[in-house]
Amino acid sequence: MEERFKFRHVHAITGTFVLVVLAVLIAAVVLAGRSQRWFIGNVTLRIILPEEGAAGIRPGSEVYFLGTLMGTVADVSVNRAGRMEAQVTIRRDFFRFMRADSSAVVKRKFGVVGDAYFEITRGDGPQLPEKNAAIVCNALLPSPLEVAVEEIRSEAVPAIKKLSTALGTWNVLGSNLITSRDRLDRLIERADRIVADLQQGKGTAGRLLTDPTAAEELESLLVKASHSLDGLEVTLKRLQTSSGNLERASTNLPAISEALRHEAEDLPGLVLQTQSSMRELERLIEAMQRHWLLRKYVNRTNPPPLRPLPPSEQAPKAPMEGLRTPKDSSR
Repeated sequence: MEERFKFRHVHAITGTFVLVVLAVLIAAVVLAGRSQRWFIGNVTLRIILPEEGAAGIRPGSEVYFLGTLMGTVADVSVNRAGRMEAQVTIRRDFFRFMRADSSAVVKRKFGVVGDAYFEITRGDGPQLPEKNAAIVCNALLPSPLEVAVEEIRSEAVPAIKKLSTALGTWNVLGSNLITSRDRLDRLIERADRIVADLQQGKGTAGRLLTDPTAAEELESLLVKASHSLDGLEVTLKRLQTSSGNLERASTNLPAISEALRHEAEDLPGLVLQTQSSMRELERLIEAMQRHWLLRKYVNRTNPPPLRPLPPSEQAPKAPMEGLRTPKDSSR
């Protein structure tokens, strides 16, 4: 009897345990379904893509509303009008926020390289019907990272161009430096050869540096040159004095020339007076030669006659009384 009682309770306990386990499993499934929203219905929404194309949208792309994941893209197809559209499955509890003026934009998770997804905006118009609901995708909205990348690109491209120009300038400068270095090396090599020749006594400078006789001759030559310079200095001083005298004479030259001009103007009158005096003297001598008292004491000569004066220059003749002899006086 006791064994039958034990087996009968074992079956009851086992059945109860199985029922409890089933209840726990059902509760877990219900809780998991509620947490995963398995029991919430979905609504299909058509999003008409822009004319540029799908912009990276493909089946499986996520759909967000106000930053919350509310569905995925089921398919991407082409409608009868030739526009591409995406079939989107969204949760029913979010569909009530879909309005007639709602729109979608395409974004990327990691700027340029991330996956594309839809971001649906909340509208203020009437609510969309669940059957054949559709909204329009306006454009591809750049993310902040894309904007930052574009700004960096717009700033980096001119900087890279400037850097390229600067590198070109540096290359030219480097080539010029290489050329200048080659020239400097050749110049240093020539200087080394010149110094070596000087040390060996080659050339005039080398002999001056190594030969004492040449150095003494150069010293004597320098002394002579110094004396010559002293003499040249004295000559220059004399020349300076002469130039001063010449300058003073040149300042008096106009007055001297003026005086000579006045004297030259008086010269014809002086010559005329001299000629008149000579003729009077000639007549006086001739009269003395003819005088009876003096002619035996005067030697007769035949002087050449003077050139007669032109009529305009002849002086008026004053009446002269001839020398009278004693006979005439007695008469």
